Amino acid sequence: MILMQVGLGLTKASLMLTIERFVRSSLAYIYLIHTMVITILIFTLVSTLILAMGCHPIRAAWGDVGPGEHPKCPGLKAYLAIMFVHMATDFITLVLPMPLLFRLKLPIIQRAFLIFCFTLGSM
Repeated sequence: MILMQVGLGLTKASLMLTIERFVRSSLAYIYLIHTMVITILIFTLVSTLILAMGCHPIRAAWGDVGPGEHPKCPGLKAYLAIMFVHMATDFITLVLPMPLLFRLKLPIIQRAFLIFCFTLGSM
């Protein structure tokens, strides 16, 4: 679970920076992408720390619980909050490149296929 947080965050940040390479002409778009990258990286750090260090004792986060111990770990609300932020950043990552796809000078069938591929990748 902890490594998945880091992997998701770095993948989204990488996608954002890849999109940024294609929009060098729009300064507002670049600021939006940089804001998203910073937000994603900060969220990744915070959520990883919550999941890794949120349990008492800390070793309970990795399932190392001795007999008779009753660890206290983040509850369902923490996991739902992390899931909600992931869903929001996934949606933004999906929507952000759409204006670029609509501006491509490709036949409508190829553009529709590209948009379909991006949408399929978000599922």
